[in-house]
Amino acid sequence: MKTCPLVSVVVATYNSEKTVIQTLDSIMRQSYSNIELIITDDCSKDKTVSLCNEWIERSLNRFTKAVVVTSDFNTGVPSNFNRGISVSSGEWIKTIAGDDIIEDQAIEKYLDYISHNSAIKVLFARSQTFMEGSDGKKIFSEIFPHNDQLDFYNKNAEEQSLYLIQYNNVPATTSFIKRDLLLSYPFDEDYKYMEDYPYWVKITRLGYKLYFLDDIAVYYRKGAESLTSSRKRLYNTRFMECSRLFYMKERRELLYKVNYPLFVDRERYYYVYDFARLFLKNKNTWLNVFILKIVKYMAKINIKNIQL
Repeated sequence: MKTCPLVSVVVATYNSEKTVIQTLDSIMRQSYSNIELIITDDCSKDKTVSLCNEWIERSLNRFTKAVVVTSDFNTGVPSNFNRGISVSSGEWIKTIAGDDIIEDQAIEKYLDYISHNSAIKVLFARSQTFMEGSDGKKIFSEIFPHNDQLDFYNKNAEEQSLYLIQYNNVPATTSFIKRDLLLSYPFDEDYKYMEDYPYWVKITRLGYKLYFLDDIAVYYRKGAESLTSSRKRLYNTRFMECSRLFYMKERRELLYKVNYPLFVDRERYYYVYDFARLFLKNKNTWLNVFILKIVKYMAKINIKNIQL
């Protein structure tokens, strides 16, 4: 690596008090030194902001700059990231959620890979899921993407864009993006609860190819309640409505033309979701889960093909 560009790590938090310190500690451990830290919080109701400020006070000497950006009201994931990126000054942006962990040498590996290909504007790597046991020890499991999904990165931008209309196998949590690209084309704030998938579709349509580093860069926390899952609900209504909006605006028409069977699966999937929302009141009871399985079977949905 010939130069040492400034890298901005933008940590998005929302009620992250239980996990954010682990995320920040992983940034502290980076083998690469020229880092600025931007923590952008989306109006947390817990102690996230105070914990982050206390952590920064103890860690100022590690970073070229370390700040916490806050909001007086909840704005959604894309707006939260855009807010953090707007005050950054690095040549490259590493975004990460406040419950994930960056591998110790990740940033150094990203930059070393990029140093051999100046065309790269957007780079991804592998992620590995983990959970924490009752003793606090981390239990690591699946590595993503799978090997049979890597051919996607051999395609040009136009081919990737067409593929993304159908499927999304991009490990969003590993993204490493040129800052000038994010400033020119920020995350789409129309999709309040999903910043990643719409962005990959947008930039590949604009001609920016997505590249891949075959190494683990991020450990993705699994098991906690998230936007897409809940113990109390069959579906997260806010996320599903956001997903449907993206589908209707960006994917539906082209999907009908290029992959009609998948188009039919997607249409049926939303009908099933509406059934769960309207008739089952979206309550995650054993009876509703059983009924929903029957409805999905009757609808003949190939669930493995469905991409939110």
